Amino acid sequence: PLIATMPRGRGETVLLLPGYGAGEASTAVLQAFVRALGYRAFHWGLGRNTGNVEKLVPRVLARIDQVAPDGEAVHLIGWSLGGY
Repeated sequence: PLIATMPRGRGETVLLLPGYGAGEASTAVLQAFVRALGYRAFHWGLGRNTGNVEKLVPRVLARIDQVAPDGEAVHLIGWSLGGY
């Protein structure tokens, strides 16, 4: 019943960021759920989250440009270090 009350998307772009030590596979269920709600969901595409924020931030920004090349807004969903 809770799922029925969740806000629906209208094709907005969402980028999923895994927690420290995790990779894209850890966000697979969340990605499917977000897509089922009507969003365009993408994993971060950077492999395992090594925790090196200084190196990862520019790569995440480049990934945002990949999934939203026209400059539209991108919603970020992350947990643990992915939510940092």
